[in-house]
Amino acid sequence: MLNPARTRPPPAQLLSERQDLLRNKNIVVFAFNAPISGRTDISKLTAYYCLYSKSAPFVEVAARLLFKELSPQGDLPVS
Repeated sequence: MLNPARTRPPPAQLLSERQDLLRNKNIVVFAFNAPISGRTDISKLTAYYCLYSKSAPFVEVAARLLFKELSPQGDLPVS
């Protein structure tokens, strides 16, 4: 079980504390409203999607991405 006393964001905590659960798995992270913390090692992720809202249309797009009904488009807003 994840340690609720930790201050790290959930993806970072999962990636650091429960690597046994993630071995040989595809790991997809959806970040709604804000990207995940720079403290997260995204090299362990299969895919990372950042959506700019958690309203219903954005959640629907996330589900369609997850089930490969859509192909992601766009670029990161940073260089």
